Amino acid sequence: MSAKYQARPGTPLPGLAAWRAPTLISGIMNKALALVLVAFVLLLDWAALQDIARGEPDLRLEYLMLAMSVIVVAVILWLAFRPQRRDTSQTDDPR
Repeated sequence: MSAKYQARPGTPLPGLAAWRAPTLISGIMNKALALVLVAFVLLLDWAALQDIARGEPDLRLEYLMLAMSVIVVAVILWLAFRPQRRDTSQTDDPR
């Protein structure tokens, strides 16, 4: 068994506790999900802009949707595309 998949001492299920999903696949899936969520928010923005363009009598909710979508899109993109921290707990250094 390679050192990459060896169990940590004290884990109840050594074979399962040490396994981790490859970070490349999970990173791609996170980015794809983020882009889908951003597209959904942009569709909601388009609907809000349609209501504004048609001259709805009360536009508070539409403007609130546009303002909140800026924050939501920024948070989603930051969470999906931020640099990943490296796990330093699994070092080969015996110290």
